Amino acid sequence: MLKNKYIYFTKAILFVLCFHCISDVYSEILPQDFGYSSQVDALVDAGFIWGSNSLIHPIDYSLKRREAASSYGAFTWLKYILDEYITLAEDAPSSKQNDRLSMLFIPGLGANLQRGKASIYDDPAFYTIIWWQAKYRDNWYSRIYFRGTNEEKSLPHYTGTSEDIEGIGLDSGEFDQALIGYKNDWVNIEYGRTREIWGSMSEDNMILSGHAPALDRFMLQLHKKRLTFRYFFGFLETHFDEMDIQRYIAGRLVEYNNHKNLIIGISETSVFAGPNRSIDMAFLNPLGFHIEIDLNDRSNNIENRDNGIWGIYFDWLARSNLRLTGMIAADEYQIGQEERNEGIADWLGYFVRIAWTPKCEPVGITLLAEAERLDTNFGRHNYGYANLVSRGVFLGHPIGNDADRISMGIRTVFPFRVMVKIELGKYRWGDGSLIYNPYEPYETVYGVPFPSGQVRTNNFLGISIDAQPIRNFSVNISGHVDLHNSGEDSALESWTINLYYTLPYKWEY
Repeated sequence: MLKNKYIYFTKAILFVLCFHCISDVYSEILPQDFGYSSQVDALVDAGFIWGSNSLIHPIDYSLKRREAASSYGAFTWLKYILDEYITLAEDAPSSKQNDRLSMLFIPGLGANLQRGKASIYDDPAFYTIIWWQAKYRDNWYSRIYFRGTNEEKSLPHYTGTSEDIEGIGLDSGEFDQALIGYKNDWVNIEYGRTREIWGSMSEDNMILSGHAPALDRFMLQLHKKRLTFRYFFGFLETHFDEMDIQRYIAGRLVEYNNHKNLIIGISETSVFAGPNRSIDMAFLNPLGFHIEIDLNDRSNNIENRDNGIWGIYFDWLARSNLRLTGMIAADEYQIGQEERNEGIADWLGYFVRIAWTPKCEPVGITLLAEAERLDTNFGRHNYGYANLVSRGVFLGHPIGNDADRISMGIRTVFPFRVMVKIELGKYRWGDGSLIYNPYEPYETVYGVPFPSGQVRTNNFLGISIDAQPIRNFSVNISGHVDLHNSGEDSALESWTINLYYTLPYKWEY
C-alpha cells in the first residue's frame, strides 16, 4: 500500500509540472501558508510594509501599496517573494478593462517528516495543494484552497478526517478556503469558508489565531480612511450528544490605523451553542453587543449558553526599527467590589512583544522578547459547548488557556534567501487547559489557582530555518529542544522538516 502511495504521488508531481507557466501573479490576499506568516512578521518587525499592516490577517497586500526595495537590505528577498504574487505593473487600460476576468492558479506539492519524543506522526507525510482565485471587474472575487494528504496530523490548522480513498494515495482532503466576495474602496462582503485571524501577529494571537480550524461564515467589513469595522457570523460545528448541539461564533472588530506606525483596536467575540439551536438573530445583528443581548434576554436561548470575550490591541512602530505590540483579553472581569470580596476570579489574558531590528545590512538582525498568559478559566464556560474551541482545537493562542510563556530570541535574515530564528523560553500549563479537554466546563469561579492541578513546565530552545534555495521551492526546518521539563506529558521535543514546491499560473480573459 505504501509503495502505491509513492507511485500516485509521483504521478501527481508530473501532473503539476504540466501546469508550470509564469510566477508574476496578482493576489490581494495572500495564502496563509507557503511561508507567508514568518515572512510577513519578519518584514513588519523590521519596520517595512506598514502601509499594509493590519490587525486583520492575512493582510491585504496590494499593488498600490508596494514600496521600493532599495532600503530593505537583507530583507529584500522576503519582500520579493510577496511581490511575486503581484503583477510588476498594472495592465494598461483597454475597452475590456471593466469586463476582465482573471484567474490565479497555484498547484503545489509538499512533504513533511517529523521526529522526536513529541512527534505526532511517524511515516513521511505527503500533501498536495491547490490555490485558486478568480477576479471579475476588480470587485467580485472567489477563492478556493484545497489540501489533501496521507497524514492529516502533518499539516497546520488541518481538520480533514481520514478516509481510505482508493486510486490517489491520499487519506483525507479538505477545502481550507472556499468563498465568494465583493470588494470596493469602502466595503467588503464575503460568504464562505475561511478563518478569522485578529491581532498583531500573522498566526499567534490571543482570541482568534491562525491555528484555528476553518469555518463557514458571513463577513462584512466597512472601511473609511483610517477606520475599519469588521463583523462575521459563522457556524462552528454540530455535536451529536443526547441532543444535536449546534455551535456558532460571531465577532466584531473596530480598528484605527494611520497606515504609518500605529494600529489600535477593540474586539468582541461570542461563542454560543445549544441543543438544536437555530441561527440567533440577535448575534446576527452586526451592531448588536454581547452584554446587551445577555442582560436583556434577547438571544433565542433562555439558558446561559453564550460566552463573550473582549480584546484590546495595539501595534506601534515606536521608531523606524522598534516595534511594540500588546493585547489584553477579558473573558470575565469583576467590576463590582462585592464579587471581588466573594473571591470570584477574573479570567484575563495578555500578550506583550518587543522586536528591535538594529541591523539590515549585510544581514538583517531582529532581537525579540515576548510574554503571554491566559488565565485558568479563560475561554471556558459553565456550559462546555460554549467554550472557545472548534473541532476539538482551541481557537486562541497555541499555548492554550491555564498557561503562560516567556521567551527571548534572535532572528537573522541572510541575503542568500535564508532566515534563521533561535529562541529560549519557558512554558507552563495546568490541568485546566482546553488543549486536553476542549468541551469541559469550568469547575468553580472562586479561588481558581493558576496554573491549576498538576503544573507542567518546559524550558526550551526553539529553532526555525526558512529557505528558498530555488524559485518556487521552499524548505522549512523547525525544532523544539527540551532543556528541562517536569510534570506528566511535559516533553515537547520534536523536529519537523517541510519541503514544498508551487507553480503559479495566471490566466486572463
